[in-house]
Amino acid sequence: MVLCAVGQLCSRGNVVENLIRCQSIISRSAKAGAKIVFLPEASDYIAPASQSPSLAQPLKDSQFVQGIQASAQQNNCWVSVGVHEKSTDDPNRCHNTSLIISNDGILQQAYRKLHLFDIDLGNSTSANESKYIIPGKTIEEPVPTPIGHAQVGTHIDKPLRQSWGHAMVIDPWGTVLAQVPDLVPSLPPPSIEDNPQWSTSFALADIDLSSLEHLRKSMPILNQRRDDIYPRLE
Repeated sequence: MVLCAVGQLCSRGNVVENLIRCQSIISRSAKAGAKIVFLPEASDYIAPASQSPSLAQPLKDSQFVQGIQASAQQNNCWVSVGVHEKSTDDPNRCHNTSLIISNDGILQQAYRKLHLFDIDLGNSTSANESKYIIPGKTIEEPVPTPIGHAQVGTHIDKPLRQSWGHAMVIDPWGTVLAQVPDLVPSLPPPSIEDNPQWSTSFALADIDLSSLEHLRKSMPILNQRRDDIYPRLE
């Protein structure tokens, strides 16, 4: 089995401070034995949409991304992290991008969110994510990682973001293997900022691929596909 970690932090509008917090999570998780760390969506910053164009950076020039790559290499640990990616085509919008970085600091995958959250329920509840986010164009291939082939994605949510913590690792049967609490760190305390709203924490879980293989053999859903009724997607 291999240890993975899920990290939790409350990002704000200061990219440098958010990078320090993410690097703290990576370092502490790696010291605890994690081979891969999953950090939240938009770890680089959370700020009003009007400020996003000035904060977002291209991946190749992003000091935040470069800092995460350096931490991955220094700690010999894979990292998945969500960032805002500046677009060269639209100065007023950016991509909501999830990255997979290998333990040698190399960017292995950049997934740009495909499905944006645009709704209008007619009762003063609406959202228009496409106003400030550019949709991606491709579904990326899974990447071989220490915990198996991984594929990142970003789901749509409520019109207003509500962050309650509880980052989780959940197995294919729906069992919660690990969970970060609301505010109080469950593992060594953060090395920066004592204020709970700025605190960082993480949780560890053993990834048992043999258990996954057993489950797939017990419930061979893929073998029961009716390709004669609907075609297999390639």
